[in-house]
Amino acid sequence: MYDVTFSVNMNEYPLVDADSVYVNGSFNGWCGACNPLLDEDEDGIYTTTISLAYDFYEYKFTVNAWNAEENLAGLEGCVTENFGFTNRVLQLFENQSQDLVCWNSCSDCEGSGEINGCTDEAASNYSELANNDDGSCEYPVTFVVDMNEYVGSYTTVNLNGGFADWCGACIEMTDDNSDNVYEVTANIPAGVNEYKFTVDGWSDQEIFAVGTSCTSTIDGFTNRTLTVTGAATLDVVCWNSCYACDVATGCTDADALNYDETAIADDGSCSYSVTLRLDMSTSSIAEAGVHVAGAFQGWDPGSTPMSTPGLDLYEYTVQLTSGSYQYIYINGNGWEGQETVQAECGVDNGQGGLNREFTVAGSSMVLDVVCFGSCSACAGCTDPLSAEFSPFAGEDDGSCATPLVFGCTYPDADNYNAAASSEDGSCIFSGASDCPTDIDGDGSTAVGDLLVILGAFGQTCD
Repeated sequence: MYDVTFSVNMNEYPLVDADSVYVNGSFNGWCGACNPLLDEDEDGIYTTTISLAYDFYEYKFTVNAWNAEENLAGLEGCVTENFGFTNRVLQLFENQSQDLVCWNSCSDCEGSGEINGCTDEAASNYSELANNDDGSCEYPVTFVVDMNEYVGSYTTVNLNGGFADWCGACIEMTDDNSDNVYEVTANIPAGVNEYKFTVDGWSDQEIFAVGTSCTSTIDGFTNRTLTVTGAATLDVVCWNSCYACDVATGCTDADALNYDETAIADDGSCSYSVTLRLDMSTSSIAEAGVHVAGAFQGWDPGSTPMSTPGLDLYEYTVQLTSGSYQYIYINGNGWEGQETVQAECGVDNGQGGLNREFTVAGSSMVLDVVCFGSCSACAGCTDPLSAEFSPFAGEDDGSCATPLVFGCTYPDADNYNAAASSEDGSCIFSGASDCPTDIDGDGSTAVGDLLVILGAFGQTCD
């Protein structure tokens, strides 16, 4: 055990006779009032000495237990940030004294006079001492969830969110009248908060599709979101829904593939078609064909082949809800054939590489044609009057070599042009009527023409 002395200069903090200064940290379980500091010579500098074991600790100074606390966010040199909390740090090696610091500072006082805290009297953690609002205000918010449509058994219903470190069972909801509608009131920080309802801690939890109306997708997780500006009581919602249990939900977007005209409230399930297009004209196609792998199909390199309408173009169409999706093209059906995505159009795949990405934003889409392993279209012949013309080419690569010759390409025509490589519709046939259905040549399409056809029905043409 070693003795460590803590000192804090409170001369810029308007203490009154009834106020006390404390040190709170990981060494005392953040207990509030268990380690007071004293100012015996009344110079505004408070100190205390505590015996601690060799270890690394986090701590901060507070007033009247937890009536007011330091806000150390943004400081450097004497603090660390863990799990969203910024605290002072202590590495204990021997008997030692921590440097004298001013309240809310890494150094001694310089006369700023600011006291950070919540200055909104309507907040749960309003501080009478604070003269500078630090954004720490919290407000009572009542959450209500209807469990009548929940399938399964449970003992407790819980509220989980970033405001409680997603702790599992620490916020239990109650149902005082046994109607399967549970509620709880909790102090929630001002600003945007993520949350969801769970049962028995984390035994089961709500799962929302990306784009669900009452949710946001942050860091890959889709949760309910709430912007807190003051005390509030939220509307009752059904488990895993943004609405009450008796509201018909579904896709309300008439442009979506799964539009439900009976739905009153949108549940985020609207899906749209996305067509991926790949130009393989500069690559040798693998025997197994061309595939695509992505978040929308479980990242299986061989389960999603792309089809080709010709001209080395490969396509794949998938139905997806709104959101962002990563993907990659594969020449073959194994990861050894995957393309190398360029940084210009790549996003971090979390494994030291890059993937392609597209975002569905409430409408169907056809992606631009890209070249395998490139962010843009393949280079090729861009001259439409050349036989080598590629309708998907981006930059011209100088491969245009054979000019097109327009003319009549039908050998039976009077003006057949053997040199023509592109039919222009100019063919002339001797004796033929201007009306192709005038079979008997009388100048009109009539019953006689029909009789000629019926009379020849079944004959084999040489």
